[in-house]
Amino acid sequence: AKGRAELSRIILSYSGKKFTDERISGEQFGAIKSSLPYGQVPVLNYKGTVMCQSLSIARFLAAETGLTGRNNLESAQANEIVDAVADLQNAFYKVFFGKDQDGVQNVLDNTYPAGLANLEKILKS
Repeated sequence: AKGRAELSRIILSYSGKKFTDERISGEQFGAIKSSLPYGQVPVLNYKGTVMCQSLSIARFLAAETGLTGRNNLESAQANEIVDAVADLQNAFYKVFFGKDQDGVQNVLDNTYPAGLANLEKILKS
């Protein structure tokens, strides 16, 4: 499953950084959940420091790999894109984990295309 860590995987892959991609099953997650700082994944172990929260991890990795912009304005613009993508992900997660098949189809047919069209406009400008 790709899930909430996918953005971090993309950042690391794009930047050419080597990383260990550890994916766990639902059963494995159940066994370690109580030991996780927030009881959820993803978790990044960076040079002995454990980091949590998918967007915090992604923003950190983007900064570490030089993808956050050359100044505060570019950094804010990069964060805007991250937040817009997170909105799209959250729309899907809400209906997917709510087992709302009609909602899933609506996100795929309407929410994603509209959101991606907006992102494309922003990125072209």
